[in-house]
Amino acid sequence: MARVDVKKRRSKKPKIRISAILLIFLTCLIISYVIFVLKTIKNDKAEQEKIKTDISKSDTTTIVTNLNETLTSTEALVITEETTAGETKLDNTVNAGTIKSNPVPASTPKSEEYLKESVFIGDSITAGLSGYKLVDLENVFADLGLRADNIKTAQVDTINGKKTVMDALRNSTFKNIYIMLGSNGVGWHSHDVMLDAYKVFIDNIKKEFSDAKIYIISVTPVAQKMEEISKAEDGKVLNSQIDSFNESLLEMSNENGVYYLDMNTELKGANGKLPDSVTTDGMHFDKATYQKFIDYILAHTVD
Repeated sequence: MARVDVKKRRSKKPKIRISAILLIFLTCLIISYVIFVLKTIKNDKAEQEKIKTDISKSDTTTIVTNLNETLTSTEALVITEETTAGETKLDNTVNAGTIKSNPVPASTPKSEEYLKESVFIGDSITAGLSGYKLVDLENVFADLGLRADNIKTAQVDTINGKKTVMDALRNSTFKNIYIMLGSNGVGWHSHDVMLDAYKVFIDNIKKEFSDAKIYIISVTPVAQKMEEISKAEDGKVLNSQIDSFNESLLEMSNENGVYYLDMNTELKGANGKLPDSVTTDGMHFDKATYQKFIDYILAHTVD
């Protein structure tokens, strides 16, 4: 009897080993699947939040730091007058004609259908228009750090993938082109250099889209909290700098025959700054202020 028992015990050992191996294999398989699902969910959330990243930031120090890092390259500020592929010379041929009604005065408000015929070009502030779903994504060509001096090579997200602004415009039939550049760099770089880059970009648009109306939107104000953080970080994101640049931007718009919208004054509070109550980082603003932005656009057009 004892010998039989030993055989029985021996015959069971392989089965136990096989079961243990299967259990370990299944456990590893389940863990791998769970990790894959978690990574997928994380990536999906990251993609959905991409456009709104710069609108919802509450750390003002991070904003100033990012701007400083973006604007340290002096190579990006080299403006040439040579004609290259897709770029025109900075001359008076395209600049002929002046606009005498700038800033554009109030007009009979357009319906929101007008927005479907318009495109908005700019940095993260402009991106908020589609981020808050006030303007369709296909009508917004904007990205963090987009500036007049890097607009020839910088790429923005479009419904057809990443493209330069000019390439994205070539696939469109917009009747109205709105441009708001300058928030990135207004306190650091020479206004003359920035304006020269602006002129080159406007000239290229005029050359390829002669039937479109071009509107330059002034740089928007910043809140008191942004000025305080900027001073602490030895930065220059101040409303006085913004006002000075906007004065030059208005003059440039008149000289180059394009329309100018004084959004800066429209969004200022009683203290001459962006109200602290409408912003978390001192620069980007809430949905209600973006709606005010859109209402101003619709009520200041040229037929």
